[in-house]
Amino acid sequence: MLRTNKNVSCESFLPTIIRLLVSHVICLLVGVPFPKTFIPICKKILTRLYRVFVHIYMHHFDKLLTLGAEAHVNACYKHFYFFVVEFKLLDSKEFEPLQHLTAKLCH
Repeated sequence: MLRTNKNVSCESFLPTIIRLLVSHVICLLVGVPFPKTFIPICKKILTRLYRVFVHIYMHHFDKLLTLGAEAHVNACYKHFYFFVVEFKLLDSKEFEPLQHLTAKLCH
């Protein structure tokens, strides 16, 4: 079983996140303002997604090369990076684990 933070399993965590996001989208559709916790929740989700990219690049890059998926994952990472930078959703210190890759792909 894949674990995230503090023994929270992905199986229980992901449905909760999806439920939160759907509830926020429904609020938007009916004109109710987003709750004040929306941006912090998004930042936490994006921080965790960045950690997934770090894990993939650090521990599974050889498999990406074997599958010929390097360009696809690089494109996904670039889209992610430009999105979070554009909307200031992650601190620059968060990008330290992949700073060399980020400099090569995104600058």
